[in-house]
Parts: sequence; C-alpha cells; structure tokens
Amino acid sequence: MKPAILILGAGIYQAPLIRKARERGCEALVASIPGDFPGIALADQFYAVDIREVGNILALAQASHAAAILTTGADAGLPAIGAVVDTLGLRGPSRKIAETVSSKSAFRAFLQAHGHPHPPFVCCPDGTEAWRFYSSLKRKCVFKPDDASGSRGVTILEPGLPVERVAAAYEHAWLHARNGLVCAEAFITGRETGGDAFFFDGAPVFFTTTDKHMQGVMVRGHSLPNPRAAAVEPIVGEAIGRIAADLGYDAGPMNFDAIIAGDSVYLLEIGLRNGGNGIVDLIYHGMGVDLLEMALDHALGEPLRTGWNGVQRPVSSYVFGSGRPGRLRSIASLHALREMVPAVFDVVMARKPGEEVGAFTHNANLLGYLLLDGGSAEYEILIAELEKHLHIEIEP
Repeated sequence: MKPAILILGAGIYQAPLIRKARERGCEALVASIPGDFPGIALADQFYAVDIREVGNILALAQASHAAAILTTGADAGLPAIGAVVDTLGLRGPSRKIAETVSSKSAFRAFLQAHGHPHPPFVCCPDGTEAWRFYSSLKRKCVFKPDDASGSRGVTILEPGLPVERVAAAYEHAWLHARNGLVCAEAFITGRETGGDAFFFDGAPVFFTTTDKHMQGVMVRGHSLPNPRAAAVEPIVGEAIGRIAADLGYDAGPMNFDAIIAGDSVYLLEIGLRNGGNGIVDLIYHGMGVDLLEMALDHALGEPLRTGWNGVQRPVSSYVFGSGRPGRLRSIASLHALREMVPAVFDVVMARKPGEEVGAFTHNANLLGYLLLDGGSAEYEILIAELEKHLHIEIEP
C-alpha cells in the first residue's frame, strides 16, 4: 500500500514536492484553498482546506491516515504541521517550535530569552503602540505583519515621519497579519544573506548561504556560490546551530534570512521548511543536493541522501512579476529567452496565460522565476538583459 503524504499548499514551491512524492510511489494528498495553483492538478487527492486552520488539517491528517506531513517554500502551514506531529507522532517540528518561528514577535522574544542577537522590537496590537515604539526609537524602523511571509505588508520607515505616515504603515502591515498583530523593530544595517540547512541528530548535514538580491523589501533572486561564503558561513552556521539547539529542533529542513552586522549575526527569520524563490533549484543544480528528496526521506523515516560537496556550478535565480494587476496575456517562452540570453536554463511559472495576477508589490504575487548559469559577478548584467526580453503582457 502506498504511504500517504499530506502536503500543505499547492503553489509554485509545493508543486515540485508533490511530483517528487508521486515519483517515489507515495500517494500525494494535497491541502490548499481553491485557486489557480499548479499543485492541485498534480495531487492524487486534493482537499479544499485552508492550511492555516489547524483543527481542520489535524482532522484531515487523522481521516486520511497520513504517514507523513510536510510543506516547502512557505510558513503558513507550519503550526498545523506541528499539531499533527504532536498528535499523530509523525516526524517534524512540534507545534510549540512551529508557532515560535512562525510569529515574528514570538521569534524575537525567543532570541531575547536565549541571549541571541536581535533588534529592539515590540509586538503591536494597535497603532498607538506602534507609534509609541517608532517615535521613541529615533532611528530607522520596520513594520511587519506578525505571521505573514513573502514580504507582504512590510514597510521600512525613516525616522522623523509624521504620525499619519506611521499609521498608514501600521495599517498596511495589519491588513496582512492573520493574527491581527504587527511586529515593529529597529532596522539592522548590514549585509543580508539567505540560505538553507538540513539538521539530523542535532547537527547540520547540509548547510549553505546564498548571495541574496533585494529590491527594497522584496527578494528578487539568489546566487550560488555566495562570494562572501568564507567569511559568512562559519558565523551564520554557528548561529543557526545554536538557535536550533535552543529551540529543540534536531532534525529537518531550515530556511533562514540573516543580517551580518559587524561581528554579529541577526537571524531575521527562520522557516522549518525548504526555501522559496528558487533556492531549492539552485542548490540542486549548483550543488547536486536534492532538498526535496531529503525532506521526504526525513518525513518517511528513511536514510538521508545528502551528496554535500560544495558549489560545483555557479547559478542564480531571478524572481519576476507584473507591474500592475490584471489577466496575464502572454510572456516570453523559455526558448525565446534562451535565444536572447543563453544563460537561462529554466523558467518556473506560478501563473499561466489567462489567469489573474496581482501587482508585484510582494513576493507572494510573483509570476515565476528564472534559473540562470552564472553567479553574483554576472548577475546585474544578466538581469538587465533579461528584463528587455520577458515581454510580460497584462490585460486590464
């Protein structure tokens, strides 16, 4: 009998995991809200269940006799995964751990309690508290939805703004917060890096950092190898190892975003799942490590296959979207892009022609991402050329 794997989410990042599960002879049970999501058609069984509704996911896992539960690329389903792990004794993070890392203010409080570097912060239940923190800080500040990811609702605020501007930033964050809370924190100046790790028996059996390409608060891509890896990876690796130990997280995937400021490493966020924005693809093509296979190995209790030998091929990702909302009419094909920019070797689409798209104001509204041969040194030149040839056409 096929082992049933409950996969939370059916989007661009979960679709490859669904395919991988089926390739391994597992029954892919997929839970997601309905919509134009590529993973729905790939599922053996699809369940129209909101993955943020913990009780409903737990009931589904019990009714379907799931042998494993996991997700990738997004944090929304992690508390539900924790509840299923606790109740059914499956492999994965506990609910306590999942809820700690899925709330920005809870994670900051955890860092504070365990002596890890963290910015001054406050959890704001209302705009008055947000203004009080901002006006007392007298330095650059960030407002974030407490439990959202993908750069939704994030605003960076310079000091000295009028109360109306600060209130608008608070409202923007609050509208994207499912729990109704906003995390306000001091802006940390430094070099941002991303990356993924995989823990087993309390130690990382895989770990890498990426050179993270940003546009304001949005991630526009990653490159491997990280040109600063020799200086960055020892201190980031030590930091995530200590955090994992203090969390009690001894096995499974971890995606992270960090700021290196002087000698300190500030972990902005960690997600107990594989990363999005093309990181999994880059690690596979650039390092020969299949993080999706490892996630399935761990969830099913099978031996991990790592193949961790460092970066063998410089590769990058580029995340793209539409400047305005509407219906996607057309976009350049992979063949057309490769003719103009030979470094392109794959395009992964989140939306198909004919589907409605949102304005690319946060990473959840991406149209897709491209994978390119070439690392950080070539990145800006390649992207400037690519943007001439994407030919994204949107109907109002």
